[in-house]
Amino acid sequence: MERITVVVPVYNVEKYLKKCVDSLLAQTYRDLEILLVNDGSTDSSGEMCDKYSKEYSNIVVIHKENGGLSDARNVGIKYATGKYIGLIDSDDYVDPDLFEFLYRVMCEEEADISVCSMYQCYDEKVVTPDIDKEVFVYNSEEAIAMVLDSRKISVNAVNKLYKKELFNDIEYPIGKTSEDAFVIIDLFSSAEKIAVCLEPKYYYVHRHGSITTS
Repeated sequence: MERITVVVPVYNVEKYLKKCVDSLLAQTYRDLEILLVNDGSTDSSGEMCDKYSKEYSNIVVIHKENGGLSDARNVGIKYATGKYIGLIDSDDYVDPDLFEFLYRVMCEEEADISVCSMYQCYDEKVVTPDIDKEVFVYNSEEAIAMVLDSRKISVNAVNKLYKKELFNDIEYPIGKTSEDAFVIIDLFSSAEKIAVCLEPKYYYVHRHGSITTS
């Protein structure tokens, strides 16, 4: 078992942060570093991060001036100690076996990126996608075609596990609102194999005031 670093950008999410972090603390994958990047929050989010880091040895907090989601992700990836990177939005939450699942799929298929499906959460309603437990393996060109056609693979940075080395020459662009779309093609282009299993393990929360909603 090798270390996975989960990078969680945090900005003014005091109402959502506990559910997110608690879902990461409940992970069945044990060698997990949780890196909370407080991006200049003006609510109690920063204090909540510090409280978690004092209580749990695998939680690391970075406080920085506000630079946006991409900047926070880049900083987190830079300081990550894991061989693998997971990206979680701080208003979302995940199933307890998310990273054990993604790691197993990645190792079994000798892939550079593994992908699961997502639940879409609207207020109190959770929409379950079509579930397919078969594992599909694609090369970079095939995976890019899937993204462009919106088939099986979304542009989202979350719901995926990456080998950290893929980010050696790739960063999220600062100042872009759809930053995931700018980077996912580059990441897939740098990967030899992408393994996809359409079991939903990630809860993508659509909230008022988020970047996506805006």
